[in-house]
Amino acid sequence: MSSTPGTIDLPDPRNGGIDRYSVAIVREPASVTELLDAVLRVGARGEGRAFAILDDVDQCVYTSGHAINGHDLDAGVVYPDDDSPEAVDRYEADLFAAVLAALRASDVAANWASIPDEFTTVAEDVDALVSLQRDPSVLLETTHVVQRVPESRVDGLLADVPNGYFSGDWTPFQSLAVTRRLHDRYGYEPWGIGARTLAFHRPAGALSSDLVGHLITDLQHLYGQPESPSWAELANLIEHSTILILGYTEDFAELVAEA
Repeated sequence: MSSTPGTIDLPDPRNGGIDRYSVAIVREPASVTELLDAVLRVGARGEGRAFAILDDVDQCVYTSGHAINGHDLDAGVVYPDDDSPEAVDRYEADLFAAVLAALRASDVAANWASIPDEFTTVAEDVDALVSLQRDPSVLLETTHVVQRVPESRVDGLLADVPNGYFSGDWTPFQSLAVTRRLHDRYGYEPWGIGARTLAFHRPAGALSSDLVGHLITDLQHLYGQPESPSWAELANLIEHSTILILGYTEDFAELVAEA
């Protein structure tokens, strides 16, 4: 049944979704704003937090599985020998709870501080950030899965699809540190994750120029390259938009290059 234009509910999350928390798909959104609007409408129909899978759902889900194993986020949770729908459903619920607990047990401040030591960038990465804000349509796919998890806090998204598998990516713990900082300091809500990107929106409207300056300082902490002239353009784009797109993988700039 189609409840909103382009949005199709998933009565059975196994049919078209990625796990027990898949509730809808959005087909061929005309823009990132239209996709965000669809996510917000789906989220308003139930408790918890809704979000979309963005660029490359298959790769996003694949690397998420490796990130869970590689960072030992699934301690004590074993895939059932009986892979009946009921057993898999219980497994996915237990996995979500385990990942959420592991993320919340992490040292958020230390993870924020560690990002520049492990995330290598070049000047072109700041240019790519500018391009992603100017034209985020490179994130759009023919079909986007919408998830709704039973956790309204900002870490719900990352507990369902934690990512950052490769050594040059932000770890799931670092992505959580970024997400909490953007929420607590600037009022951004996470609403999407892809194979290379994290998406946020600010319900209160675009940032004031003073807050934009502080945010740029934080982004320079994450991405380095403080001498890049592109930071000024990025600041201007952020001041005139409620959506913020960040790359969390070492190759996120390829999204722009491939467009």
